[in-house]
Amino acid sequence: MWDSILTLIGRFHPIIIHLPIGFIIIGLLIELSRKKFKESKNILIFIFSWGTISCILSIISGFLQYLQEGLLWESIDRHFYFGILTLLFTFGFYQYLKGKNFFSSLPRRLYTVGLVLTVTITGHLGGQITHGDQYLTEPFQIMMDGELSNEETLLSSSNASEGPIFNSLIQPILNSKCISCHNSEKSKGGLALHNFESLQRGSKNGMIINYENPELSEIFVRIHLPKNEKKHMPPKSKKQLTKAEISILSHWINAGAPENILIKDMKISNELLSNFIKKKERFFPEIEISSPNNKSISFLRGKGVHIAPISKSSNLLYLSSYNYHDFMEEDIFELKKLSNNIVDIDLSNSSFNDEVFEMLSAFTNLTRLKLNYTSITGKGLDQLSSLKNLKIIHLVNTDINSSSIKIINSFPYIEKAYLFQNNRNLSKEINLSDEDLKKFDFGEYITQGLTTDE
Repeated sequence: MWDSILTLIGRFHPIIIHLPIGFIIIGLLIELSRKKFKESKNILIFIFSWGTISCILSIISGFLQYLQEGLLWESIDRHFYFGILTLLFTFGFYQYLKGKNFFSSLPRRLYTVGLVLTVTITGHLGGQITHGDQYLTEPFQIMMDGELSNEETLLSSSNASEGPIFNSLIQPILNSKCISCHNSEKSKGGLALHNFESLQRGSKNGMIINYENPELSEIFVRIHLPKNEKKHMPPKSKKQLTKAEISILSHWINAGAPENILIKDMKISNELLSNFIKKKERFFPEIEISSPNNKSISFLRGKGVHIAPISKSSNLLYLSSYNYHDFMEEDIFELKKLSNNIVDIDLSNSSFNDEVFEMLSAFTNLTRLKLNYTSITGKGLDQLSSLKNLKIIHLVNTDINSSSIKIINSFPYIEKAYLFQNNRNLSKEINLSDEDLKKFDFGEYITQGLTTDE
């Protein structure tokens, strides 16, 4: 019974806390215009005397709420300390107004400025405890972005199904939508969701996962309640779970809420899983760049070189020499003037040899390079390693060897290299790890036979 009484007193804290705030704000307003009040001193003494009393009651009730409601000290300590500091300034100003010697020796403005700061900071820290760190900013985010997605919940497209279900999908969803109120420092209702062990322990009312009847699990029921229901989670003022997140959580709970089972073994549909896979990044660099040299473009087009922007309003260019092969010195001179704008270049079947690598090393935004059916051997290929945007390179039917493959493999940003050779299979000349081999395409495709072929 005694615990119930203490809990009741503690739960008055959110009500009582408004009393000192009201007294202090009214007192400060009167202080700012005290010349208009004949009895301003007596009024201020009355206000700050009650302000002191209500501060004491707020601190006591707040401390009892901390003890009885499962909050962690680390989550309320700063709010508590600034509450005491607010009490000291309130009591100090009351004593100043009463003419007590020690308090009267301090500047009057010290009390007013101190009260403005401590009330503001204490209120802010209290709001964070009750409503989370994003209490003020979250509504603005939702207004700007609509239903917010969280980068933390997204999987890499390359290994989307390889990770364990809890760490890869469930915990990121909880971090995004639940952790602000249920973490290691603040556990509303005694529930923390910052790791699997805490989730298994449940809240002060018991476990939130029902392993015998998963659909009766507290967490399952709460996320499916209508948004306006009091027990709906997350609260309607918070970022809500998306339909995909609810489906994933439901699927996981119905499967027995496992921790280490891989996503690929959870029988999650590709359609549902696609909601949690990062969209492929834009292929070409997203940069602001000046317009290309139109004289150089006109000159090269006059020779038969195809040049076009990669999109209607872009200053980035695609260049192909399929109609012009024998580049002369004057052509190369004009080509270099477009080095910053060219992101996709096809010099297949051209007269270029290994000297082309020195020229191309200055094409800082080059993303895709094709040098198929040229006489290059790979000498000087390492000069392209400085190109931070180079993702794809085509060296089909050239004279490169296994040492060139090692060089390409060392390029920090390369994603794919096409190395088909008619008279040899370069994959047999190199020893690479399975992961590195994914970067290379050596051809040698085998078509599956059909019964009609017989």
